[in-house]
Amino acid sequence: MIYKNSLKIHHFKPIKLNDNFPISGIVLTRLFDVSVWNKCELVPREEWLKQIAGKSALHCTITDKIDNGVIIGAGSQLKCITMFSVGYDHIDLDACKKLWARVGYAPDVVTNATTEFTMALLLASGRRMFEANRDVYSGWKS
Repeated sequence: MIYKNSLKIHHFKPIKLNDNFPISGIVLTRLFDVSVWNKCELVPREEWLKQIAGKSALHCTITDKIDNGVIIGAGSQLKCITMFSVGYDHIDLDACKKLWARVGYAPDVVTNATTEFTMALLLASGRRMFEANRDVYSGWKS
């Protein structure tokens, strides 16, 4: 673990906002006291403030708005925020700096896939593949 030297590992209490990543959830719950949001909806702000208090780490997605109130509500023991997203616009970095909380994200994780899909769409559009596909599935005859 990257933060092993800066965290008291036996007091580590992460919060994981959703259960979309079952392998990471299993590993985390075996090692730490983890809070998980299991509903298929955005976490209400009141729930954020209730669940984040006393946590050492936060794992979130791009739809979760991590603003100053949430970060300050976590307290000074919040040491890291991680996410499965390319950007970090949904996180208040100034509030993280004040608490010395590190932010981890996944830059360039979809760069190759974006390029591949762009090329595929260009080729498919140029060759009218979408129209041909529709015609084939609607009973096309030569």
